[in-house]
Formats: sequence, structure tokens, C-alpha cells
Amino acid sequence: MDFHIHQHRILKLTSRLNLMVVLVMGLLSSNVLLAGFTCYALLHQKVEITPFMGGESYQKTDAVVDTHYLMMMSENFLYARLNVTPETVITNHNRLLSFVDAKHHAEFATQLQKEAQLIQKQQLSSHFDVLSMQAKPAHLTCVVQGILKRNVGRRELPDEPRTYTLKFNYHLGRLTIQRFAHQPGVNHA
Repeated sequence: MDFHIHQHRILKLTSRLNLMVVLVMGLLSSNVLLAGFTCYALLHQKVEITPFMGGESYQKTDAVVDTHYLMMMSENFLYARLNVTPETVITNHNRLLSFVDAKHHAEFATQLQKEAQLIQKQQLSSHFDVLSMQAKPAHLTCVVQGILKRNVGRRELPDEPRTYTLKFNYHLGRLTIQRFAHQPGVNHA
């Protein structure tokens, strides 16, 4: 008789243990599933930002940017590099360098340093007027066409039509510049 009672208790304990294993595995799998959903939601949560002066708003997530954001940032980077005077060139270029991708930072810094030395040595001032922009958020590129106006001291140089291509990297909500190049010989519309 004691053997049957003992065997019955072992069966009850085994069934309870099996139930606990099933419950623990269910809770573990639901936690993993919830953690996955949370990560996905954090990376794909859209934020809409409206500029203070009431301009067009833009949307971005930690993984994707929209066309307006890419165009606005491209315009800011262009102005930081091209709207310079001998007095402001170092500050503008340092501001621009803070957005350059780490892989390209050294070569970009060297190029900007050469430009700054030339601008300061020859007392050049420049201003860029944007005529058109074509942003492709899927490729993280923007092509900007415009007119570069330059002065040596107070003497104006002839206006130059220019096209610039900007290539970006976007990771965890941070936009960085990979390429910022003038395209010589590109015709304007």
C-alpha cells in the first residue's frame, strides 16, 4: 500500500514538474518575443519634427529618414562648406567634420584643411545658391545643383554652376557623411 501511495505522489510531483517546465518555457518564449517586438518598435518608431518657424515637417526613425530630412541636412552641410569667409571657414568646416563618417574622417579633414588654407591665404569668400535638389532616401544620397558665387576681397569672380553629390550613412538615428563631392561637367537644367 505504501508503495502505491509513494508512486502516486511521484506521479503527481512529475506532472507538476512537467507543468512548471511548460509554463517556464512559455514565459521564456513570450519574453523573447516581447523583447523582439520592443526592439523593432524602438528602431521603427517615427518621430515627426516641425521646425520652429513653421516650415515643412520631416519624419525620421532610428532606421529610416524621409526625403525632406535628407534635403534639409544636405542643404545645411552645403552651406557649412560653401558659405564661408576667411573668418568663418574654420568654424564651419569643424562643424561639418562632426558629421563625417569615421571611416572617411581623415581624408575629409585633409581636404577641408586645404580648402581653409586656400580661402584664408587668398581672402576668398563664397556663397552657394541652391537651384534644385534630388534626394533618394532609399540610397541615402542627395544631388544638389546651384550657383557658386565667390569673391576675392571685394572683387567678384564669375558665377559658377555647380553640382554636388552627398552620400550618407544612417545608423541608430545618426546621419553621417560618407561622400561630399563636386561633379565637374554636369549640365544644369
